[in-house]
Amino acid sequence: MHTKNSKPLPSPFRLSTIGDKQLLNIENKTELKMKKYLTSTMRFFLFVLGILIIDTKVLANEVNRIYRSADFLGRGHAGIANPNQEDSLFYNPSNLSGKSDSTTTAEENQTDQSTMTEPIAKDDFFKKAVILSPLFTLSQNASQLTSAGSDSSKTLEALRDLVGKPVHAGFDSFSGVILKNMAIGAVLSGNVNLYVYKDSNNSGVEAVKIDGSQNQVLSFGYGDRVINDNLQIGGTIKYLNRTQISADVSIADIQAIKDFNLTNFQNQGSGLGADLGTTYSTNWKWNPKFALTIMDIGDTQLDFAEGKTVNGDPIRQTINIGVAAKPDINHFDTELFFDIRDLEGRDEPVGWKRLHLGASIRRWQLGLNLGINQGFGTMGLFYEAKLLRIDIGSYGEEVGQRVGYRPSARYFFRLASSF
Repeated sequence: MHTKNSKPLPSPFRLSTIGDKQLLNIENKTELKMKKYLTSTMRFFLFVLGILIIDTKVLANEVNRIYRSADFLGRGHAGIANPNQEDSLFYNPSNLSGKSDSTTTAEENQTDQSTMTEPIAKDDFFKKAVILSPLFTLSQNASQLTSAGSDSSKTLEALRDLVGKPVHAGFDSFSGVILKNMAIGAVLSGNVNLYVYKDSNNSGVEAVKIDGSQNQVLSFGYGDRVINDNLQIGGTIKYLNRTQISADVSIADIQAIKDFNLTNFQNQGSGLGADLGTTYSTNWKWNPKFALTIMDIGDTQLDFAEGKTVNGDPIRQTINIGVAAKPDINHFDTELFFDIRDLEGRDEPVGWKRLHLGASIRRWQLGLNLGINQGFGTMGLFYEAKLLRIDIGSYGEEVGQRVGYRPSARYFFRLASSF
């Protein structure tokens, strides 16, 4: 130690002291660089590890919806601000109070305005009865499994070719009666999702994850208009019986796959649920509508059996907002849609996957739906006659957490009979 009265050290010692400080600074800087490098490297490996964890645990992560509409599939799964009559029960019950319907063509509107007939058919007590409306959905790669047949070697080969590719099959059918301000309907629906992945917990051996559900639903809805007919309010009460399926099997055990029985990997439960919808109509240009819906208020709880291999899940509450607008295009009935679904992120934690864009264009009995669903283009063509409607199209679902990570390209076909 040096005091104020101490003599300065000889110059060689001063140089040595300065050199030690410089060496200490260099060592400190090197240590800091090493720490930054190790921190960055650790973050990188944690990031990669996170991807691997997602890849093995969040497989075929798709919401098992109660009902899917061909109209919505074709237009990016958007349109809660103005669903058609039967779809209102499951997308926005406030539209049950609507005096006009999104399926009304431009020619029909012109006819109504020119004849000035009161009351028009759309305001009659009885509006529509849907006898059957079976909708089939199938992923593009599902044929790889069906072509394998019962041959074990072909089945294994087909499964290995499907690593990282989601497979989907689904069915939805609505039957019901739509009256003025109310509707009652029944739905039979089901879907199965299959995903083949390499199990990091089992030396990278391929495994098959299967999940899905089967639903029987009875629903009643009512809607009315308030505040100068600009505000629509509606609600739905539904009884749901669901069979939930979930299984994870290693394809190394071919015997387990051959003897696979879904009854060993399912659970059944039933319960009551409720939905609420509101829509506000404006007189602005293009007549935009703004909608807010709360589906499965407070979560729809189902009485699944305890002690089963599969623990049944409740149907979680979702809050959704949407906008619809009708631009003026000569000779065409056109409508644009924008929805943000599941604002709370209960079912879909990835924000961008909640965005849905769509458009519907009609001319006479023909129509075209276009949209964007989870970053993928959608398209639907339909022909609607007095007693029959046919829909055909394609859409995409992103089962992963970013566009192109785990895409599932799908086709749909619906044949509906109504009067």
